[in-house]
Amino acid sequence: MEQPPVPAVAALLDFTGKVVLITGAGGGIGYGIATRFAEAGARVVVHYHTSAAPAEALAQLITAGGGQATALQADITNAQEVTHLIAQAVALTGDFQLAPGFNLNGIDATPNGKTLVTVQSGTGKLFTVTPAGVTTEIDLGGQTVQNGDGILLQGRTLYVVRNQNNQIAVVQLKKGLERGEVQRHLTDADLDVPTTIVFRNQFLFAVNARFTTPATPSTKYQVVKVHR
Repeated sequence: MEQPPVPAVAALLDFTGKVVLITGAGGGIGYGIATRFAEAGARVVVHYHTSAAPAEALAQLITAGGGQATALQADITNAQEVTHLIAQAVALTGDFQLAPGFNLNGIDATPNGKTLVTVQSGTGKLFTVTPAGVTTEIDLGGQTVQNGDGILLQGRTLYVVRNQNNQIAVVQLKKGLERGEVQRHLTDADLDVPTTIVFRNQFLFAVNARFTTPATPSTKYQVVKVHR
């Protein structure tokens, strides 16, 4: 029995105008994923850590075939390098400016997926980001959430984990996300440099990174339930 022809990727998916960052795309499954997204019209960022040659060869292959691709290097275990990688990949414009120390860290999206909210750890500033990469600082009236790490957006309430402070800032955002106010801070005696949070059953759960504690095979890490 004759099999029906396999449709082209472009006939199934349309990523025109979108940027897709593929980590470890120089070989293996990452190579295949990158080429398929390119066929679907995406501008592909081919990430590599040490294998520059295969990543650059893939980017050239995609470009030669009429697609858009760039090879970029970064150590994704290094937060600062990840921030720089994303800034290069998305080409952020607007209010956000790279600063010394840690930059964009925690990130969450509005329910419709059309706007991202993120925190610049070193300055404590909050920003919105459009799909086109346009950034707008959220006016907090002079307040900051320095050491901001993981964030969680629930409606117009934004929870910002302030890792070194062992706190979670509760920020009430105005409609349109142009302005906001830090209303209070949550804390718990068991917090030990928390980095990220989730919301479950009316509670926040924070993950302790314990950066001030030497990491050994026997070092224990905790998830802390925090009352809102």
